[in-house]
Formats: sequence, C-alpha cells, structure tokens
Amino acid sequence: FLRTQASQLLGDPMDYLGNTLDALLFNNSILPTDTNGYVLDPDTGERIRDRSGEEIHYRNVVTNTRGYIIDAQTEELILGQSSEPIWFQGEVLPDRVIVYTPDGDLKSLPKGATPLDFAYYIHEDVGHTCVGAKINGKMQKLDYALQLGDRVEIITRKGHRPSLDWLYNGYSRTARAHAKIKHFFREKTDEEVPEVEDLGESIIKKRLSAHKIRDLTLDRLAERLKVKSTRELLEAVGSGEIAVTQLDEFLGEYLLEQLSQTTGKQQPASAAMSVSEKEFSLLYTQAQCCLPVPGDDTISYISQGRGFTLHRSDCRNVSTLDPARISYFDWPPHTLCEDGSKPPTMFQSRLILLVVHPSKTILQIKEIATLQSLSIESIKMHKNQDMGTQIEFVFRVACKKQIDKLIQRLNASDDILMIRRPLG
Repeated sequence: FLRTQASQLLGDPMDYLGNTLDALLFNNSILPTDTNGYVLDPDTGERIRDRSGEEIHYRNVVTNTRGYIIDAQTEELILGQSSEPIWFQGEVLPDRVIVYTPDGDLKSLPKGATPLDFAYYIHEDVGHTCVGAKINGKMQKLDYALQLGDRVEIITRKGHRPSLDWLYNGYSRTARAHAKIKHFFREKTDEEVPEVEDLGESIIKKRLSAHKIRDLTLDRLAERLKVKSTRELLEAVGSGEIAVTQLDEFLGEYLLEQLSQTTGKQQPASAAMSVSEKEFSLLYTQAQCCLPVPGDDTISYISQGRGFTLHRSDCRNVSTLDPARISYFDWPPHTLCEDGSKPPTMFQSRLILLVVHPSKTILQIKEIATLQSLSIESIKMHKNQDMGTQIEFVFRVACKKQIDKLIQRLNASDDILMIRRPLG
C-alpha cells in the first residue's frame, strides 16, 4: 500500500531520486554552480572553463582523488581567481572544513580557516566590516580555527575597515581573504601594504609560535619544504603560493616527527605515545566533544595550529578524523591517581543527567562534589516535558576514578533517571 501511494505521489522512483539530487546540488552552497548547473569560480561568480575554453557543467566535472576540479584533457587543477583550487565533491575531506551560516546554509573552507576567512567567503563587504564573530552562539576571537559543523555568525559594523594586523597576525589564513584585504589597502588607502617577504616572515613566526616550535629555523624550513632559499620561502608564504593551511599541516607533521624522536625512535601513526609532564602541558589539549580524562582509553590527533587534541577512543567524531594523524595515547604517570595523591593537572569532564526534580538534584550534586573536592564549572538545564529535566554538568576532575566514584554515588538517588558521559 505504501509503495503504491509513494509511486502515485512521486512517479518513477529513479526520476524522483535524480531530481532530488539535482535540487541538492543546485541548492548546496558547497558546490559552486549556477541555476543551469554550470560550475562557477567561487571568487568571481563567473563560469569556469577548461583549457579548450569550454564551460564546465556539473554533470561533466572531472575531479582528482581529493575532490578538486581538474581539466579533463591535461588533468591539471583548475584554479579560481584567488589561485585556490576549486573544490567540488560534497563529502567531508581532510583538508576542508564545512560550517553553517545562521540560516543553515553550508559553506566549505580550507582547513584551518578563521571566522574572518568565512566573512570574506560570504562577501567582500562582510569581510571588510567584520568586527567579531559568534561560533555556535558564543563570541570567539577572529583567529579561532573553524571546526566541522560550527554555526558561524559574523558581526559587522558600518564604516569599519580592515586592519593590516589581520595579515600580520594570522586572523586570515586563506589566499582569498589575503588577496581581498591587500586589494582594499592598495585601492582605497594611502597606507603601505606589507612587502610580500615581510608578510611571509610574520606569518611563519606566528604559525611557529602557535605550534610551540622553537627549534626550526627559516633555512631548515625552506629545505624541508623543498624551496630553494629562505627568500623564496618568505615570498611563497607572503604571496599565498604556500597557503597558511599548508604550512600548518607541515608544522603539525614536523611536531609529530620530533616528538616521536624524543621518545627514543621514530614511531608509526598507530604506535602508542607516552610523554613527559613538560611535553604534555605544552602540546596536548582535550577535545571539547568528549572531554577525555586520565584513565580513559584515548587517542591523540595532530591538529593544525593547536598541537595534539585528545579524544576518547569511543568518541563519535574519531571516525571523521584523518587516520594518518591519529596515534594511540598513554596518559603520563603524573596525570594518574594511582597512588591516591591529587595530580597537579585538573581536567574538564561533562556529565548529562535526566532527573525528576532538578533543584533537589543540583543541591545533591553540589554536596557530593564538595565531599570529593570537585569544582563545578557550569550547569545547564533543558526541560523535557515527557521525560523530566536534562541537566548538563561540567566538572574539574583529576582522573576517571573520580568520575566513576561520582557516578556511583549519584546512581543511588531515586530522583536521577539516567547518567551518561557524552560520546561526542
């Protein structure tokens, strides 16, 4: 009966599927197409052409293994006006980050892009007048590295103008944003635009500092990037020929290599890693999606510009990460509570509870947290009329043993219907 009704409503299932896919392609802002299905240059909005001068329809697009459009005859990348390759495939790729506009539209940017880059991808005027950004409803700095699934809202102010600081200090990391900022200063102001070499040197120093790398000279960096000289390296980075995201990717790999060497020998990506207290405090951060703590089964992921990010091995987001950047992780002995003493480092941990009487439960949890010397950082409540009230607690704990002990005590309460640690 249902199949018959669907057939009457939709017609031929394959036609319906084809029409639906067409609609998704035309309306999906990841794919730069016009209403007739021709692929557009994301910088100019004009139809792109292959080497023979033919306009490229989305049905005839040829891409490489990374999803970038190539010329079907020469197999060379087709570049936009900003000299960036044009990304076509609608799947999550390791070197792209997909974020949402406030209206729910999707935008695809190079990995490591900032809210300022996002503003320039929306429109040049939005970028020029950008004064701030909200990520998932919270204010963030303009040099924040956008993450997959972020909802980005750009705050603008009429009359505001770009700053050269955006170029020098890493607020913009894409060639497209760089080109538009430099064009603004050349065309509309008397201010001196930074020389390419000066800009390149400033960007490199900023990224070295972000990765906490202090032992890599410009000569060694040029050699490892297979650039003939330091001058050519500065020119390539300053002009955008070597994008900041590419530089971040290399520095992340360099950091992983150096850390592996300090542990005694070169390790493959699948090898377990153990680090000292000093290395841990400098290099490692908790992933906010799952908030791993000492005692959890944990993996480390080399992030661009942020050292190593730790995820619980059962985190849902692990499956979306680049496997080549993942290593198993052993918590350093100084972070564990094995001898009963309190480690020097405290970690965030999140619990979600479903309760009947929220005020009663909050008081109970505060009492237990005080007894266990745990600090509560935040409390959020969401009313569910059918099931009760959902409460999210964020604690500061030393290790998993403290969480297990807390959950054990809370399970004794009849008022609490469910307790869980989010998996991402």
